[in-house]
Amino acid sequence: MVNSNLKALIERFEIPEHSWDAIIVGDGSATTWKKQLGWGSILIQRGQIFAIPFYGGMSHGTNNMAELMSVLHPLMYLCNAVEPTSGGCKVHVITDSQYVANGLAVDSLLMSPLLQTNRELWLAVFATVRKGMQITPHHMLRDTIDLNKVCHDLANIARKKQIDLTDDLKWDVQDVALGG
Repeated sequence: MVNSNLKALIERFEIPEHSWDAIIVGDGSATTWKKQLGWGSILIQRGQIFAIPFYGGMSHGTNNMAELMSVLHPLMYLCNAVEPTSGGCKVHVITDSQYVANGLAVDSLLMSPLLQTNRELWLAVFATVRKGMQITPHHMLRDTIDLNKVCHDLANIARKKQIDLTDDLKWDVQDVALGG
């Protein structure tokens, strides 16, 4: 499945054969600050047999935060697991989030009003660039490719697990916090 999806991705986004070291496909799931969020992504590294899934969740946050985490999580992994060549590590990010695709295309965090929201997460993304990640963003519509569907499902599962965890802990936290 990954090989056929990988070939379709490379053709769809016209990614030249030797212009990538890694491809990240990601998605986020959330509603408002008062609710839980989840993210899921797939990392495909050139020359590797297996794709690596990434997923996670937080107790509170927005959909844009979740979309950003779906990219940041595998980028942090790459920064710590891969020795970039002298040309850096060429990473193509494929996302259904226009917010993330547009933000990744910005040259300077300081100059963009778009990146003032979730600034701390954007700083972390730009820190991976300073560590050698050369990021090329691509936007696609949701559920266009199978890998995006898998990431969407991972994000929703991670968010729902956060909801379950929050519901399980709610009364214990309230008792401890309020001295009950």
